[in-house]
Order: sequence, then structure tokens, then C-alpha cells
Amino acid sequence: MNSINDILADGEDLIEVWSPSFRQFIRRFIIVGLLTSILLGGPLYSFGITAWLVTTALAILVYGFVFDDFASWRNIRHDQWALTNRRLIYVENGEYHTALSVPLTDIDRVKRSMWGGLIIRLTNRQKITIAFLTDPQTAQSRINDATITSKGPQ
Repeated sequence: MNSINDILADGEDLIEVWSPSFRQFIRRFIIVGLLTSILLGGPLYSFGITAWLVTTALAILVYGFVFDDFASWRNIRHDQWALTNRRLIYVENGEYHTALSVPLTDIDRVKRSMWGGLIIRLTNRQKITIAFLTDPQTAQSRINDATITSKGPQ
């Protein structure tokens, strides 16, 4: 199995595939690093702008390595989420033979989270997170539309 299409059932139509966006990851990384530097490096501003800029750069790097942000990115960078007319499929690290899926009828609600992600609430109260999407608003809309269509008239 080499692609999403290889794991689709007969009559199952692929609507869209998403992968984590490195751009969204870097955006969050820099913003959180800047906030960290403001909180922890604010007093260093009294030593001059150069000291503060050095502290800011170091704080961003420390945030990334101490809190394992880069390790987190390496773990999810090849993940894929696929939406079909029947289910939401999660493929971890390109391993199509171990893909997990949730029937669309089990999706209760989809909302956006910080940093370009989605939180999907299932009818059994479990939550699924899709992180670092390029366009979370469109992804949310597509999942909601597919969920409504799969549940039929109510």
C-alpha cells in the first residue's frame, strides 16, 4: 500500500487529504518563542537592545529544544488525514497498512484550535486533534459538510 487510494473501500470517494504544514509549525514556534522571551527576557531589555535580541533568539531556540517542539514536528511531519464520503482516515508517518479511521457518523463537532489545528469531538466524547493545517477553516467546513451528508436527513 503506497497511497490513500489503496486503502479506500469500494464506492468510497476521496474528498480531501491534509498534511501538517511546516509553515504553520514555524509560525507557532516563533510566536511562542517570542512570548517566552518577553516573559523571561524582559528584564534584560534594560541592558540594551542587543542583549534583548540575543536573549530573544536564545529563548526561541531553548523553547524548541527544551520543550521538544522539533521532536514533535519530526514525529508528525509525514502524517496524513484523509476525508472520504464515509470516514476520516489517519495515516501515521506514511504507514498506510496501519491507518486508523473514524466513521463520519461518529463525528459530533469540529472546531478550530490555536495554531492552525482542528479539534474533532466524537459522539463518545473522545477528541481527535489535527495539527498545523494550512487552511483549518476550509478543512473544518469540508469535514462538517461530509458529516452532515453522511448522516442524511434528520
